[in-house]
Amino acid sequence: LLLDLFFLLTDALQREKFCQHEGFCVTFNEGEIKAEVGLCAVIPCAFTSLFAPEYIIWYKCEPLEAKCDNSDPIFHSGKNKENIQPEYEGRMSLLNLNMTQKNCSIMINDLKKSDSGWYQLRVEGKETKDAYTYLAKANLSLTGLSQKPSVMIPPLTEGQQVTLTCTAPGLCSGSPPNITWMWRRKAVTQRHVSTLTFNYSADHHNTSITCKVSFTGGITTEETVTLNVTLDVKEIQFCFTDLRKPHISGRATVREGDDLNLTCSVDSFPPTVISWMHGRHEICHQDTSTIFLFSITNVTAKDAGLYICTAKNPNNTLREEINVTVKFITECLTLFFNLCSTDVRKPQISGRTTVMEGDDLNLTCSVDSVPPSVIKWTKSGAKAHCQDNIFSKESGHVSFSVMNVTVEDAGRYMCTA
Repeated sequence: LLLDLFFLLTDALQREKFCQHEGFCVTFNEGEIKAEVGLCAVIPCAFTSLFAPEYIIWYKCEPLEAKCDNSDPIFHSGKNKENIQPEYEGRMSLLNLNMTQKNCSIMINDLKKSDSGWYQLRVEGKETKDAYTYLAKANLSLTGLSQKPSVMIPPLTEGQQVTLTCTAPGLCSGSPPNITWMWRRKAVTQRHVSTLTFNYSADHHNTSITCKVSFTGGITTEETVTLNVTLDVKEIQFCFTDLRKPHISGRATVREGDDLNLTCSVDSFPPTVISWMHGRHEICHQDTSTIFLFSITNVTAKDAGLYICTAKNPNNTLREEINVTVKFITECLTLFFNLCSTDVRKPQISGRTTVMEGDDLNLTCSVDSVPPSVIKWTKSGAKAHCQDNIFSKESGHVSFSVMNVTVEDAGRYMCTA
């Protein structure tokens, strides 16, 4: 099949016939033959001779040399030839071994940059006198490898097995290339084609896979593709339409003054609209997303409560909840009278802590609390001069006073919420 394709292609090319003696002609392609390193090249060739050809011999020449048959050949169709130049040994082959058809076309595999140059043909018969070197030469020009492997991706459906196929460029390359899939799975490597099989899931959407092909001589080329889900618009059928329940990650209990960080992750195609709500109020939303981070810095009691992450796409709406608790810090305040607050909440005590005998003492205890707290003042283990069971509102406080203080009024005062 490859040989038939070659003849179809070469027949369409411009050919040029060179005849330096009657009955001895050689035909090459017009102009230079271009190829890329690492791949292969074919030098199309046909000849005529006045004797029956037995052997076809090829030489590589310098441009100004008329004949190159004084050096070792690079190819000889005879068996057990030992004087072939080592760098060409095993890399050259005739496309047609039937000498009667007088087809001298030759293929060079595993091309190197040094293969650029001029190539000359010599034909020999059975008798020693039957030999002829054709002065016309074929010009082969090599460039760096620019062709990339071809990666075929079939339609992708979540939960089903899929096989990717990577085909190396240059199918006529003599040595099989090494094909490597740069991804997380193993690949099966054949001569020029490698397959990668795995079970496709939504986690693979928008991921990249690279097929790297390495030829003889350290020559490499690669192709990277991105996995995308295809949609059948006519049938309005998504390859997968599953919207999975959102997942909320983050600490549900934080201390007052710390930061609250919650992340909502959604597995969905097409991408969803994710929104965050605190109670009944929407805080923020983000279009066409699969992950949404929500943060509050320096949290207070008002930030406690129920948070809801809602994920919505054209096919479904799902939500997930988390109940956030804000813990308050015990705070002690050392005063001249050694006042201290010892609640698990965070009361704030204000007022003068140093007074003169005979003056008035006024202290106020303020508490941020939801729900309202019971605030009590205590001195040295006994209730101080203030009302018991006083409930604060969202921002409550209780004050008490001592008129005309004496030395007996000094000591430790505690505010309990």
